[in-house]
Amino acid sequence: MDKSTRNEIQKATQRGRGLIEDAFREQLEGTYDILLDGTIAEQPGSHLSDRQKVTRSKLVAAVAHKRSTGLKAKEAVDAYLREAAFTTLNRFVALKMLEARKLVQPCVSKGEDSNGFKEFTALAPGLVALEDKGYRLYIETLFDEIGQEVKVLFDRRDVASLLWPGRQTLLELLEILNAPELSGGTVDPETGNLKPDIWKEDETIGWVYQYFNGDEE
Repeated sequence: MDKSTRNEIQKATQRGRGLIEDAFREQLEGTYDILLDGTIAEQPGSHLSDRQKVTRSKLVAAVAHKRSTGLKAKEAVDAYLREAAFTTLNRFVALKMLEARKLVQPCVSKGEDSNGFKEFTALAPGLVALEDKGYRLYIETLFDEIGQEVKVLFDRRDVASLLWPGRQTLLELLEILNAPELSGGTVDPETGNLKPDIWKEDETIGWVYQYFNGDEE
């Protein structure tokens, strides 16, 4: 894989990380009262639903577990935030790569217009009443199905799965991953050659893993 292609992966990876971390940071502080400085309210806020209270208790436990390894309060929250963003981004990258190999039906390349999602909603037409028309449920169903074989990444029981990007964040993430410069067919201005479809390259997931980290990390 040439340097120009790797640069595109790096830009997409770091944009995706920033987008997801911003969204999850807002959820931790604004919804679950888990502040980035490590301060955590003793009791859940009255604004939380019963389901959100359960999620919060798991988030608090996840941060406490990280603190038990010797991290300070702020470091523990940062570590959880990073892990959650890393897991989310890599799951969608993996779906793109599975699509390219025709191991799953089109599910993320066209978002809610993907053929796989259309078939899914045809079986359960009532999903259209949901805000996202059932797209999250569809993606999580895929995670569970694939997770039977690839448990390390797709196991939704992992505490890194507790947060989910909101609708607008998810649309922006898919826009980043579905950019034409990543899917091949565009001309590289430096070489004049057509850029490859990175999702068909086995090493792409490794570069995403590497580029998720900044220089300091």
